[in-house]
Amino acid sequence: ARFVVGGDVRNSTPPFRESLSRGLVAAGVHVLELGSLPTPMVYFAQRHLRAAGCATVTASHSPAGVNGLKWSLNGQPPNGHQVTLLRAAGEAIESMAEATATGRRAGSREPADVVDSYMDWLAGRGTAGSGASPASVVIDPGNGCWAGRCGPLLRRLFSRTRFHLIHDQADGNFADRDPDCAVPEHLEILSATVRDLRADLGIAFDGDGDRVAFCDGGGTVLTAAE
Repeated sequence: ARFVVGGDVRNSTPPFRESLSRGLVAAGVHVLELGSLPTPMVYFAQRHLRAAGCATVTASHSPAGVNGLKWSLNGQPPNGHQVTLLRAAGEAIESMAEATATGRRAGSREPADVVDSYMDWLAGRGTAGSGASPASVVIDPGNGCWAGRCGPLLRRLFSRTRFHLIHDQADGNFADRDPDCAVPEHLEILSATVRDLRADLGIAFDGDGDRVAFCDGGGTVLTAAE
């Protein structure tokens, strides 16, 4: 079976990602290693590369010192009941895995890159940037997985829009702001930048790039109730 593995930018992610890949290879799986990239690209890679499953080592919007795992098998994420069973049966699963792996032919691993394919896929999903005058947008990747990536992607999709990026350097410590973009207090710099530049919109991503928040042209963070 083919299995896709990726992870976020946290300092603890590379060793966890390496352990995950080695364990899968020992179980006979062919691992496609994506490296560090946003979680949506990992899910895309599972479909694009026709893999049986995928996993990304990430704690999503949690603080820098925390880590975790998101995974999917046959295109479906685990439900809460399955996760509870896995936690309760941790030792038993480890014993079964060791017993089953005995005598099994090892799998393999190779690097894989889906960034360009993902951008092509997004670009082919519709026409963008057809307004009468270019909009001005401030983007805040928050030192997370979209840092260094969302600028080129958005400029390609919205060629008539002016983008200004802040916190656009990947940093496993999230030095510039908390990775949880759903908390308005974490977006004060984004709001101030929108006001200072008289931009039309502010957009912020969480740590692994699968959550987004917005502020309007006045710098007011928009909540779900609004």
